[in-house]
Amino acid sequence: MLLLARALKLEPFSALLSATVLLFSSSLLLKATEGHTTIVFAFMWVPWIFWAWHSRRVLHCGIFLALALLQGGIYVLSYIAVAFAAMSLLSQNKRHAIGISLYSFIFMAGLASFQFIPSLFWVKEFPDQAFVGSAYTYKNLWDIFFGRYLQYVFIIPDQLSRWHEYGAYIGYGAFAAILFGISYIKSSKIVR
Repeated sequence: MLLLARALKLEPFSALLSATVLLFSSSLLLKATEGHTTIVFAFMWVPWIFWAWHSRRVLHCGIFLALALLQGGIYVLSYIAVAFAAMSLLSQNKRHAIGISLYSFIFMAGLASFQFIPSLFWVKEFPDQAFVGSAYTYKNLWDIFFGRYLQYVFIIPDQLSRWHEYGAYIGYGAFAAILFGISYIKSSKIVR
């Protein structure tokens, strides 16, 4: 995260702060405590993936994507695909950004095809029912992001199973830092 922040031209203190927030994110710590270690390890490759994408290191990006997948992160890849699509659309050089994204996924598919292809078949054959009821969670986002609920607590009405994203807790300090950073969207190219 420190490398990514510096590649985005953040000041050293800001880069260190962002790396610290990521390191102590309860999304990682809570999932590790609950035993979701494969997801935690898969998500730990995310800053490396975006650093490689931003630095236009396509092979490195493909390697980090493959490592995230091999760590058990088929869902991580779906989130990253959406992020790559959004970043490509927002990029000044859309064609180049789409190329980086596409070639990175091609390298990943080639490097980890022995895991990627069976994972796609598995997800198609056995869709995760926990995500079906997630549409009921939108009105409870405040509790999800600012409440401290363990995985086995049912607080959301009409949910089909325990929503494991209670670990998405960000806390008021990080939320204040996010809002403060967003306030610079008009004056800072980095924030945009």
